Amino acid sequence: MIQKLFLFVLSTFFKFLPNKKRLLYTFLFIALGLVNGYGQTNTWTGTTSTAWETTTNWSLNLVPTTAHDVVIPNVINKPTISVAGAVCKTLSINNILGGSTNTLTITSPGTLVVSGAITMTAPTAGTINTTIAVGAGSLTAASVTMNDSGNDNLDCILSLSTGVVNISGNITMSGSTARNQIAFSGAGTLNIGGTMSGGGLTPSTGTVNYNNSGTQTVGAYTYNNLILSGSGTKTFGAITTVSGNWSMISGVLANLGGFTHTAGTLVLGGAGPLLSSWGSTTSGATNTTNDYFTGTGRINVSSAPYPAIDNNYASYTSGVTGQVAGTQGEYSNPPTNTLPGSLTLSAPAGSAFINVKFASYGSPGGTSPNFTIGSCHAFNSRTVTTGLLGQNIATIPASGSFNATFGDPCYGIVKSYNVVATYAEPFCTTSGVSSFVINGSQPTGGNGTYTYLWEKSTTGHSTGYAAASGTNNAKDYTVSAGTSQTTWYRRTVTSGIYSDATIVIVQVVTGPPTVPTSFTSATSCAGTTTLSVSGGSLGGLGGYVEFSTGSCGGTVVGTSNSIPATLVVSPTVGNTTYYVRYKNACGNTTCLSTIATNTVSIAAAASATAVCFSAASQNASLAYTATAGTPTKYSIVWDTAAVTAGLVNQTDTSFAFVATGGTLNTIAIPANVPAGTYTGILTVKNGSNCVSFKNNFTVTVNPIPTVTNSPLTQTICSGGSSALVTLTSGVAGTTFAWTATATAGVSGFTASGTSTIPVQTISTTGTTQGTVTYVITPTASGCPGTAT
Repeated sequence: MIQKLFLFVLSTFFKFLPNKKRLLYTFLFIALGLVNGYGQTNTWTGTTSTAWETTTNWSLNLVPTTAHDVVIPNVINKPTISVAGAVCKTLSINNILGGSTNTLTITSPGTLVVSGAITMTAPTAGTINTTIAVGAGSLTAASVTMNDSGNDNLDCILSLSTGVVNISGNITMSGSTARNQIAFSGAGTLNIGGTMSGGGLTPSTGTVNYNNSGTQTVGAYTYNNLILSGSGTKTFGAITTVSGNWSMISGVLANLGGFTHTAGTLVLGGAGPLLSSWGSTTSGATNTTNDYFTGTGRINVSSAPYPAIDNNYASYTSGVTGQVAGTQGEYSNPPTNTLPGSLTLSAPAGSAFINVKFASYGSPGGTSPNFTIGSCHAFNSRTVTTGLLGQNIATIPASGSFNATFGDPCYGIVKSYNVVATYAEPFCTTSGVSSFVINGSQPTGGNGTYTYLWEKSTTGHSTGYAAASGTNNAKDYTVSAGTSQTTWYRRTVTSGIYSDATIVIVQVVTGPPTVPTSFTSATSCAGTTTLSVSGGSLGGLGGYVEFSTGSCGGTVVGTSNSIPATLVVSPTVGNTTYYVRYKNACGNTTCLSTIATNTVSIAAAASATAVCFSAASQNASLAYTATAGTPTKYSIVWDTAAVTAGLVNQTDTSFAFVATGGTLNTIAIPANVPAGTYTGILTVKNGSNCVSFKNNFTVTVNPIPTVTNSPLTQTICSGGSSALVTLTSGVAGTTFAWTATATAGVSGFTASGTSTIPVQTISTTGTTQGTVTYVITPTASGCPGTAT
């Protein structure tokens, strides 16, 4: 292109020159072209040595530039690149003269960048090769083409030891495996942006990375390590075997076709171990995900070298800080298992979730909140759950099922979703947050050796990350002073072939909220009141609405994370005053208030008249001082303890209420309700069926006391003294009353009394034995016991 442009400019320029000057300018333009080497072929001669960087080894007496088409014939001194910075436009290596193998060698720290194509031409005779040998250096080119010699003894070979080869386009091996080869001899890496076809691949311990940012076809070879990176869909057209690790980054989709592939180990988005079979939801594999796979094919995974990375989390302290945990089964209606489950987590008002400490969909172990990853684990559990960061309340999944959200990590097994998330308040600042530390956990799992990388983003939890400033490779990270906007920090832990990332959000508020402009209440005929607030501002992240009774900020009855906001309340008394204010990490507003009134109401006492335990049904009475709205019937709903004791709810029981007050005396207490205090909610209705606010009250059923006297009987001689008789009861506060009667001739005894029976001197006349009988009656809380 540069050469054509040069000739175009030259011809156009000549049209406007006098004939005498054309010769001079022709010479100058040719000289300019020669100096810059546009479109020139620079042939390796090896005249002086094997060093690429020596000018006398080249036909132009110039080290190749990006404008040179380099040709390497088979000469005695074969070229070697051992310094960084070698370049050329295109590269052609041939072996037309034959006689020996023609090799271009690249050794560390040597690098060669070919902006165009590499063409390898096989020998035409003998048993020799045309070879590019990359040792520990690197080779970069747009494409590689190897021709077919037609003879298995005449090969084109691109060999790679521990270095790196980057090919942005295609690798085309026109011959068979015996004639064209990519041959690894060590743990080098081949990065391919296009396709690799034909010939053969000797994998050794090397890695092949298909890294195009669009669609790409994966060559049908046996690999040691295979990486699918970049983005887009990587399509498999045949059965593929990966003896080592098959790894895919997030954002890449593998179309496995209809084939069953094999892998030594499998890592998806850094997560592992992933065992058994994997594929899309249409593959029939044991583990399925449409985030990484499409097609009906599957990958059978044979091993896992070590357990998954676990216990990777990080947090900091700001205001109200803590954690919440939750567990939800795969289904919400076990054991029928027909309705998909979901889990809702809530942080305290004014705070937001800052980190996912643990997340696993599958068969997690441990007990809340100390969960552990189990044998069945959806590798994307943390990634999906990270969507709750910055929120005060979140439901996962927001819609659909767990399997549709995470994939099915163990087909045929009923799974659960366990989460632990930490929360904190946003920082309040007008000039930037002071320096603080994000404390990272000590990971577990992996191969036991961990490296860390802290990255920072100001665009979102999943994009925009770059290495964080300062020390970013330690377990913890110190955030420098000056943070003035919402920022995400990502700590990636790498252990062997696995990696795992945890993300922490830092939120900033720059000022307090502003006062609401409207606060109203509206009472419905159903006996509830809707409070409505609007206007003002919550002051940014973490701001919320606080509703209360009693006083401004008194008893909190509800909150909201957005405005305008409404809250439905059920007042327990008429004319209840409610308050509202806005709050955030920088402060709170003053309160507005409103009074909730009702069209029908009753001002009832807090407790009904106590009754005594009875084996027969009875009524309790509840005093009231006033009614409004002409109620004609009432309902009572007892709490759980009362219902368990035998009390029965009353619904729309008719009663003649008096506006100035009276007694509700038909509260039914069934027979044999045990002694105790029970709570009920009283509401009244008028003729239009409008319901009053709720009135809480209690009713007490007092026990029937019994008496124990000690001693029970005594025998004394006439004229002797009796012992003191003590009276006790199992019911606190019991009092006693007793009377005494005697047979004829007995004297000296006390006829009646309370409390203990005193010491007495009792006599009888004659020789007949006399008897004094005492009858004791216990009484507690107005309930008399059986006389004894």
